[in-house]
Amino acid sequence: QTWPLGDRAILNLGLGGTGSQAAVTCVGRDGAGAILALDLGTGGSRILASGLPVGPEVVHRGAFDASLRFAAAWSSQVPGVGIYDLSSGALLRTLAMPENQGQDALAVDASGKRLACALQGPGGSVLSIWDAERGEEVARCPGHEGPVIALAFSPDGGRIVSGSRDGTLREWTLNGQGRILARNLKADPIAFSPDGKWLTAGNGGNLDGVVSAMDDVVHLWNASTGEPVQGLPGNLNGVNRLAWSGDSRLLAVACNDHVVRLWDVSKRRQLGTLPAVQKEGAGPTALAFLPGDRKLLCGSPDGAVRLWDVGPLLDAAPHSRR
Repeated sequence: QTWPLGDRAILNLGLGGTGSQAAVTCVGRDGAGAILALDLGTGGSRILASGLPVGPEVVHRGAFDASLRFAAAWSSQVPGVGIYDLSSGALLRTLAMPENQGQDALAVDASGKRLACALQGPGGSVLSIWDAERGEEVARCPGHEGPVIALAFSPDGGRIVSGSRDGTLREWTLNGQGRILARNLKADPIAFSPDGKWLTAGNGGNLDGVVSAMDDVVHLWNASTGEPVQGLPGNLNGVNRLAWSGDSRLLAVACNDHVVRLWDVSKRRQLGTLPAVQKEGAGPTALAFLPGDRKLLCGSPDGAVRLWDVGPLLDAAPHSRR
């Protein structure tokens, strides 16, 4: 099933708890971003917010809470992040940021109560953590020497992981304490498994033009200890997006060769691939499993959201329990 959303490139998508509603951030040919609501039952869509900025250095994908009540996106009106009501599209509040600092990645925790964003200055990027409900900044985390290109909250909302063009992957507590988990890795995208056991990161490209042997691996860490574990190898041709199934068993990996690969993470086994939907340009840019973990929603730069039935791949796997 396919839902065309016009002449817009999909940047990110989020699903509501029942899987019947989706929110999509996208960018049109005019370079302006927008947030759309998509009804997966009727196929109807409507614009909730438009004219949002999309940075040339970092694609501002926007972020959603787990229940799909709110969306966060960089504001086009004033320097800061806008918090939007996804039922009405109303701008609820703006988290004001300094005017002289660039806008990097942002993320919202599952509850929608905490927001993290990266501010780019002459000395690197500073991670800013906010109480999104009260509109108050609660911590600042300096340390990255380059733009922050990916952010993710842990499922319990107690930690944030950031990937940067400076080649470091860092973990932060909500009071601003940080540590380095990896070096020489352009970690983008980043995703925690829903059970909080695993942290995963793809390599978002080369550092200073140097191609690393790690570029075709999805990296994994024990999310509790921060220790690296065996990753998912293979000719992935660059990783665009990652999505975990609700039971934390499956990982969908969207790659630059326009193919989505499905992995059983605990067994380090690739279950199969979904066919390419376009031949040119970037690969799929947004992924999300529907409840039940047998269907996968995929957004692409061609402006379409597609629903894939991955049930046959699961049923064909040895010792499948589905």
